[in-house]
Amino acid sequence: RLGVPQERITIIHQGVDHATFNTTPDPDERDTLTREFGIPARYSLYVGANDARKRIPLLLAAQAAAFRTSGVPLVLVGDWTANPPAAIRAQLAKLPAGACVFAGELPSRALPALYRNALVHALPSIYEGFGLTVLEAMASGCPVITTRGGALPEASGDAAIFVAADSEFELSQALIRVVADDALRARMRDQGIAHAARFQWERCARATLAVYRAAIGRPSGAITEGAVV
Repeated sequence: RLGVPQERITIIHQGVDHATFNTTPDPDERDTLTREFGIPARYSLYVGANDARKRIPLLLAAQAAAFRTSGVPLVLVGDWTANPPAAIRAQLAKLPAGACVFAGELPSRALPALYRNALVHALPSIYEGFGLTVLEAMASGCPVITTRGGALPEASGDAAIFVAADSEFELSQALIRVVADDALRARMRDQGIAHAARFQWERCARATLAVYRAAIGRPSGAITEGAVV
């Protein structure tokens, strides 16, 4: 898009805070989620904003169909859930009772426990610049359903189930399948943990430093043009 030659571009992936997002639970975290935040015992999860690209109305429509089969509610977490926009409110009105829990903006300490205890994290976005919540979920042992929008294939690797970004049917069927299949979730959990382990902040920092070192070693006129990171 910017006309920069490919050989001058270095792709450096973000890392995941593995000290925070991991598979080691606090002994009381399950009870804390229910007692403090009203999170049900079994649930699917969405963490993020309500941008149009995130396709929340489509996620809610898929959840309506999935809930009728599985009975597993969807928990939505974000600072927007107290006052959702009109398109989301319209879709909420069509949901069966109990199909969705709006948890709102939760303290950061609750997020790792939310991932660890969720049956699946769904992100039906049509575009992500990276997709950090996908890797946070995987590092926490939570299976992921997502799309091929933007950088999501890079962030997800082979560890996620991919659905078409505009398909309510594919998303609902994926939700039903994952929450119902213990063996599938166990396999996705193992694949996700292994995949997320590759994304380390130290590796990110070292790769970024290498780009700066390469830039410094160039003629002075080229340094101002820089390397694209």
